[in-house]
Amino acid sequence: MTLPTLDTENLLCAIDHDLALLHRMFDQYRASLEKEYPRIEQAFDAQNYATLCEIAHKLEGMLGNFSCPAAIDAVRHFHREARAKDAMQTRATFQTLQLRTQELLQALEALLQNKS
Repeated sequence: MTLPTLDTENLLCAIDHDLALLHRMFDQYRASLEKEYPRIEQAFDAQNYATLCEIAHKLEGMLGNFSCPAAIDAVRHFHREARAKDAMQTRATFQTLQLRTQELLQALEALLQNKS
């Protein structure tokens, strides 16, 4: 079963159709990713699973603000594998998370452009 990238209607209802708020949320999430992705790579290099778990938890909280089942599922898998300290699976789930996050960012950009 394929999870949707973005549930637009639920997201817009959750923010009371406030596009300015959505734009700020989008910008903050993108900025956070730019900060956290290098930290994730450093944590992989150091095999620092505690840091991977910390970042996964933070990203999961941020993704909870969006109605994005596929990305939330991916970050939960990433978090689970990091807790299990399985290097190969954690890396694989991170790649999936990156893909789902990119899809989400594209969907949010399209939504913001279409609603502007």
